[in-house]
Amino acid sequence: MRGQVVYAHQFVNLTGENLTDTSLFEEHLRALLCDLTGLAMGKYNKVRPTDALSSNHYSCLCTKELWVLLMHLLQHRSKVLRTESFWSYMNSLLRPLVSGKPAAENSSGLPSHCKDPVGFTWWLITHLAMLGQYSRSGTGLNEKHLGHNWTFVEELLRLTCSPKDGLAEEQVRMHVHCCLSLCLLWEPSTSAISVLWDYYSRNLNGSFIVPWLGVSGLGTVCKTPLALLEQARSCCAPSPLCSPGHTQ
Repeated sequence: MRGQVVYAHQFVNLTGENLTDTSLFEEHLRALLCDLTGLAMGKYNKVRPTDALSSNHYSCLCTKELWVLLMHLLQHRSKVLRTESFWSYMNSLLRPLVSGKPAAENSSGLPSHCKDPVGFTWWLITHLAMLGQYSRSGTGLNEKHLGHNWTFVEELLRLTCSPKDGLAEEQVRMHVHCCLSLCLLWEPSTSAISVLWDYYSRNLNGSFIVPWLGVSGLGTVCKTPLALLEQARSCCAPSPLCSPGHTQ
């Protein structure tokens, strides 16, 4: 009983300011983040690239609320105690996954059966950034308390645009859609735009066609100059986040 009381006192302050065993907190935290990420990975294995932005990374509201509370907890600790931020923890968990390390060398503890590590990481970070708009009570916020994670996202973008990987067009589209969503959630990144421009300028003669999309995947020909102008304007003004036009 005495041991249980001591253990309870180690977690009496959920903000982590009065913890007597920081290493114990870190151990439980990383295990929880690993479990939540593993659950998201299992769901992603059933998601098609065209449905990535409309498919959430959580299976129930309890999991969603747990993600939101963890974000607020870690951001509070980062500001008050100068500890790692939420994105810092997630980056250290996901970086070995996208680096392509064998399961024996990957010490993050994540499952090793992810069908598309880079696509999964894009998908997860985008949906976590969307959750960053919520308050602790689950209501929407105008402030972006979670902050951006462009440093890691730019690493992902370089992997997407790497010639040696040779990703399918449907995967590239999904990654670029995720990048656009992050630009709408955070401030746009000049470095990310430069990487995209370099990729598409080198592939101007590419077909950019997804075979199984059929006619809907082909480019449309405008009948009038005004229609062409309106189409160009629509490309310069992206659809609002989570709208049907944005997820296409």
